[in-house]
Amino acid sequence: MDTWIIFTGIGVAVLFAIYHSGARSEKILNYQWIAQFKDEESNDVIVRIFSSKEMYEGSRDLKKRDFREVLDYFNSADDIVRDYVFSEREQTFFSHPAISKPIAPLSFNPVHGTLPPKAVINWLDLMAWLAGQELMAVRYYGQDVGLSTEHKQKLMIDCPSCGGKMNVLAGKTMQTTCPHCGSKFKVTA
Repeated sequence: MDTWIIFTGIGVAVLFAIYHSGARSEKILNYQWIAQFKDEESNDVIVRIFSSKEMYEGSRDLKKRDFREVLDYFNSADDIVRDYVFSEREQTFFSHPAISKPIAPLSFNPVHGTLPPKAVINWLDLMAWLAGQELMAVRYYGQDVGLSTEHKQKLMIDCPSCGGKMNVLAGKTMQTTCPHCGSKFKVTA
């Protein structure tokens, strides 16, 4: 009888731990990030808000597509085979950390006052590279934050020339001038 009670207690504790980690993962996947990209051709600045859930699901979808077998082959091949079979662009893509390493939901957990988690930076860097853009900055934005069209929200961005911080209105495309260095550029936020 005592053994049965002990096993039941252990089972309940295990189920609670599984539930708690799942709830924590779900909370972390609701975090949102402001990402700032610079277009490589026009030098325009694009500001977008991503959720951790969007990044997590995007990374899973990216690895499930038609190239899953190709990715496995790439990872198992040696450098000589890679150079012969894959183009330079394909090698850059398949060796990118966002593709080559699995991402766990808990890896999106921000530590306030420090750099964003590596999973966030890696995924945004890959998305920027695929779009012909450069990732300039990423910041933690909040949890379940929505942009309201009634209240114009200001977003902090970095100047692509000097790196100075400035605020822009969300939901607009505008020509702006950096108050620090005077350079002009277009911002889509």
